[in-house]
Amino acid sequence: MLKHRIIPILLYDSRLMCVKPRQFQHPGRNVGSLMQFVKTMNTRNVDELILIDIQATKHNRAPLFDQIKQFTCELFCPLTFGGGINTLQHIEHALRSGADKVCINTALADPIFIIEAVQKFGSQCIVASVDVKLDLPHYRAVVPIYMPTIKCGTERIDMPLESFIRHIQELGIGEIFLTAVHKDGTRAGYDRILIRKVKEVCKVPLIANGGCQGFNDMAEALRAGADSVAASSMFLFTSLTPKNCSFYLDNHGFPARVENV
Repeated sequence: MLKHRIIPILLYDSRLMCVKPRQFQHPGRNVGSLMQFVKTMNTRNVDELILIDIQATKHNRAPLFDQIKQFTCELFCPLTFGGGINTLQHIEHALRSGADKVCINTALADPIFIIEAVQKFGSQCIVASVDVKLDLPHYRAVVPIYMPTIKCGTERIDMPLESFIRHIQELGIGEIFLTAVHKDGTRAGYDRILIRKVKEVCKVPLIANGGCQGFNDMAEALRAGADSVAASSMFLFTSLTPKNCSFYLDNHGFPARVENV
């Protein structure tokens, strides 16, 4: 049986400072040197690490590939890199700089690019970052209405969520990184309704993100259908570590990597 991954997320800006917005409201809280957090995560023997340059798309600039090399020199775990990836050259540079996978959001709106990326680099290294917002005029509805978005949550995809999930899978993406924007940074728990809704049409590994506060939240997300769970605020602002989470989950019926815990 495949083990569930617990994945820390580090968001950073052009100054290479680790930041943490709330519900994608930039610039977010400055929490210190990105390099220091990368080193800390590396000593914790994490399953995987996601690094996202949150300003690349907003400022319409290329990813900071030289900086990625600095981080990969410190890492002994798989690395997924996101932020501003919108050309085949960007993906090639990211992989040459030490990333194992790239996380793509805004460029999901360009199906030809995604197909070409999958054909050239393989599905296994193309992660679709699906940022989802609640449709606020309908937020009191018995069944919540969700909107897939791009461009840091500022632009809506003109397609129902389930249709969008099916669409990007048909393009060949290998994994979905699902973020509930309305939960991001709140530590109010994952959106389990959203996870279940996506899981109904999801045929690739699903990573749940947005709102994690502790062990039980992760267990609930996995129970709702996520294959792996990601968190940012919890690992930045509490004493919990990915290994604490792995140990808890493994002892509560969710197989996780617990070596050296």
